[in-house]
Amino acid sequence: LGGAPPTVLPFLEDWESNNGVIQTNGNVYSAADYSWDYETDKPNEGRMRYGTNTYLPYAGSGAMTLDKFPNTGTYATNLVTLTIDLSGYTSSSDLELGFFWADHADEDQADDKVWVRGSNTDTWVEIYDLDPVARPNNTYTQVSGLDIDATLASASQTVSSTFQVRFGQYDNSFTPGDGITFDNISIDEVPPPSAPKLASIEDEQS
Repeated sequence: LGGAPPTVLPFLEDWESNNGVIQTNGNVYSAADYSWDYETDKPNEGRMRYGTNTYLPYAGSGAMTLDKFPNTGTYATNLVTLTIDLSGYTSSSDLELGFFWADHADEDQADDKVWVRGSNTDTWVEIYDLDPVARPNNTYTQVSGLDIDATLASASQTVSSTFQVRFGQYDNSFTPGDGITFDNISIDEVPPPSAPKLASIEDEQS
């Protein structure tokens, strides 16, 4: 990502610093060590809104909403991809993904998922199924502790300088009648809790 130093975790995208609406394939915005890109199979119908242009943020005034506008009777797939340099964590086994998300009367579709892959040339691996119909409309669900390392290892992958997370949504209309919003997307290295210290025989005798 432009020769910048690798990312130092934790990483948090709260969508509070950038605003916009995008309906064509391309870069959303970039920083030194990460970038966001948008892709749709229906340009000018699929839609990503972010920052203050979003619908129903979880916290603050920004989030990321995926839906379809205008409603032309056809369906659109929205894919938003985070590329982030995790080359400093190739030996880690404690990387976790978390986020908040809300369903806006979205039906359950095959592309309503979250995927990861170790590099931008690896195969995508599903890490979370959104299943919108199982959630109350316009109510946030917190997702935490998604094990990045184990998910990648199941596909013989590991993190790299082009590690990616992809958020997907598929439907035929716009908020509040369709769509999904994501907020506070995080990646962190979370070591497992230490085992409790056992008292020695000397400690017990004293």
